[in-house]
Amino acid sequence: MELRTLLYGYNKHQFRFLINETESAVVRGIFDEYISGGTLQKIADRLTAENTVYYKDKTVWNKHMVRRILENPHYTGDDEYPAIVDKAVFERANEIRLKKSGTREIDSEREKYFKYHTVCGQCGGRFTRRRNWSSTREKWFCTCGCKSDTYIMPTEQIMEPHKY
Repeated sequence: MELRTLLYGYNKHQFRFLINETESAVVRGIFDEYISGGTLQKIADRLTAENTVYYKDKTVWNKHMVRRILENPHYTGDDEYPAIVDKAVFERANEIRLKKSGTREIDSEREKYFKYHTVCGQCGGRFTRRRNWSSTREKWFCTCGCKSDTYIMPTEQIMEPHKY
């Protein structure tokens, strides 16, 4: 599968980025629809239904493609890219997007170490954690799905060893 290398809404000619009028209209429409209350998935579904070309003959959109457009500051213009949307429109769309995203828990140093230094004994894949699986222990499992689960007590429940 060939990937798009140029930012959607732009063409490149002799080392300069130029606005693609057809694609830039789609970009402006994405920002307007999102600010008006549209969801990433609804916007992607509409673009797919309208057979809006993303790259070459690819007309299937997903919410991640829409999100990448909404969060890319190049669309407001900079040294290389001419502006497609106003900075106020970009900031409003991203303010809405960040409010919808909620908060994520941050892994402790212990969890990060386990996540990046432990591999599955069967396939060599990475482990990931299912949060809130149990009140007494955490379930860690292989991302490949090979059923190599392990259970670990949460950090809060680990007690200091007694010194005699």
